[in-house]
Amino acid sequence: MQPSSILQGLQTIFIPSAAVVAATHSSEQHLLLAGAASVYGIQQTTVDSPALGLQLQQDPAALAAMLQVLSALPDAVMSKQTSVHPDRRTAVTDSLKQSSCAAPVLRAAICSGNPKLITLACQAVVSWCDLGCPPRCLETHTDVLDALSSAVLGRETAVPACDALAAMLTAVKESCSSSSSSTPSMQLLQQLAHQLQGNVLPALAAEHLTVLQTAADTAPYSAALRLHLGPEAEAAFCRVACAAAAALLQPVLQGTVQYQPLLEVLLQQLLLSVCVSDDGVAMMAVDFWQDCYIATLQALPLDHQASLLTQQQGVLKALTGALVQRTQLGPTAAAAATADARDLPEETRMVRREIASALRDIGALLGQQSMLCYVTQLVSNSYQHLCSTHTAAASSNTSSQASPAGLGLHDIAAGLTGGSWSLSAAEGMQHSIQHRSTSSTAALPGHLVPAACGGSAGWLPLESALYAANVVLGRQGSGAAEQQVQQLVQCAAAAVTHQGGSMKLAGTALTLLGGLAAWLANNSTSLPPVLTAVVAALQSPNEKLARNAATCIQRLCSCDDLAVLLTQSHGQFVQQLLQEYQRRGGLSSRLAEGSDDKPVEELLLLSVCSLAVAHTSNSSDMDSILLQLVGPQLTAAADELVAALHGNWPQQQQQQQAAPAVHGGYWHQKQQNQSQEQ
Repeated sequence: MQPSSILQGLQTIFIPSAAVVAATHSSEQHLLLAGAASVYGIQQTTVDSPALGLQLQQDPAALAAMLQVLSALPDAVMSKQTSVHPDRRTAVTDSLKQSSCAAPVLRAAICSGNPKLITLACQAVVSWCDLGCPPRCLETHTDVLDALSSAVLGRETAVPACDALAAMLTAVKESCSSSSSSTPSMQLLQQLAHQLQGNVLPALAAEHLTVLQTAADTAPYSAALRLHLGPEAEAAFCRVACAAAAALLQPVLQGTVQYQPLLEVLLQQLLLSVCVSDDGVAMMAVDFWQDCYIATLQALPLDHQASLLTQQQGVLKALTGALVQRTQLGPTAAAAATADARDLPEETRMVRREIASALRDIGALLGQQSMLCYVTQLVSNSYQHLCSTHTAAASSNTSSQASPAGLGLHDIAAGLTGGSWSLSAAEGMQHSIQHRSTSSTAALPGHLVPAACGGSAGWLPLESALYAANVVLGRQGSGAAEQQVQQLVQCAAAAVTHQGGSMKLAGTALTLLGGLAAWLANNSTSLPPVLTAVVAALQSPNEKLARNAATCIQRLCSCDDLAVLLTQSHGQFVQQLLQEYQRRGGLSSRLAEGSDDKPVEELLLLSVCSLAVAHTSNSSDMDSILLQLVGPQLTAAADELVAALHGNWPQQQQQQQAAPAVHGGYWHQKQQNQSQEQ
């Protein structure tokens, strides 16, 4: 039997049994690996001896088998299929955590330069880190970490090397949360941070410049990995950036100054990933910001949270801008978008839901006023961008490629370097990215290419900003600041009918306006442009836009205070609703059976009834809205009754059939049905 077959049997049959019988001392894991090594004639008294690594490097087959044993051992210990008492499992797990038996084997493989052995070693590192801490003694082997950092750019080793780095960083974070700064985990964190700052990021920056031939502030370093090594490598490096930022965040907040420059660069990369990477990588970065960065700030004591949020306000604003830009529709989705948000692709809707959750969390940290001020600025700048691109297109038949001011990430500079990150406000913490090395790893994201986030259509930034404003306002629009909401209302109302807009932009703007009914009731001066916009959309030949407008009107009229205001001061608007309802033939026109949507006619009827109730409760005028609503039907019924009494029913019926229906589509349809029955 070949040794490889023996080791394969060892991995599949013996390892689970070994996990059961292993004692609480690391010597028995040493004996297990020593026994595996002896199959290949490698005799060594101590399996963690440096000489073992040298012997294994001379026999790649033995080294590969040993790596498979290393990968299988932690899995067997934690497997539910391994029958062992819980206390025994805990003891064995703790023993493996303290064992240094894996270090020489991993060192031999990672430093071998053999891609297959490096891959197996990285898999073993990931498996070992699942125990909750990285393999012991790796922090003392800088050559291992150097080789692992170099493997990040290897065509065959990029993904496993990134996975190993991310696993070690995650395990270090978990083990450091309950350990002192003198532990091996803290030493390994220092080594990993040094590798990232001194080797990995500079190498990626050079690759970025070579492959993309663009400045480092237009795309993250992972974009170069995508073009050079594929999308899996891009996602793998994003996992490294997320894990590293998560591991460094808490120490920096606690005053560890040495990690701040690296953390700043990592946050830049993750902001850029939110904006310009594919959805999978972007949402991975969003998860870091929401589940780690924001959650860490939320968990701070209240007395520390207030001061730190002031220092972090620039970062949070930059994050808000990145999230808003991420919601911009891609070229395909933008081309097919309608006024109905449900027509967007499910992937796009899912991304928007996730980003909406993150925006709400930021708003909870900053407060609605601060968040609303910034989002209003984004909306205003985006509207100016729409106007400028439309003007340029009208004059030169070309659309401007300039990004709307305020959607870039320039605020990151103030947020990262404008104050101390430490809760203790230690002196001397002046780590400005702009004044560090001229390497592209220190470049600040000054702007983003619009085409990377959804094409060059001028309405896209405004549509995403209005979507964000709707998320931020939520159900609290009535208590929001008057100045900011007034500016939002003006931009949204203008966007509905803007010649450079789109059906999707108009639909998003109408959704925002419909949610501001209570605010509009208390700020009537902003009402006229809103009514003009919704009536224009209601009369649109596009049925989906008309239905969106009818929904907006129904939401406005459902507010009692606003309904009273409309009937008392905006009679023309009420008459326009009545005329549109009658023009459409009332409820005789309905959507196809099986649809859960209310037709435009039904929404208009609900709106007019709400106005009628508000009118009759505040006026004794007999010529009420309700009478105007049913008046045409009553007139038609009276005409039919008179005709029947005078005996000229057939003649009257023929006249009504010959003439267009002006008294209401319902009675006209009823007369036709009666004629067919006779």
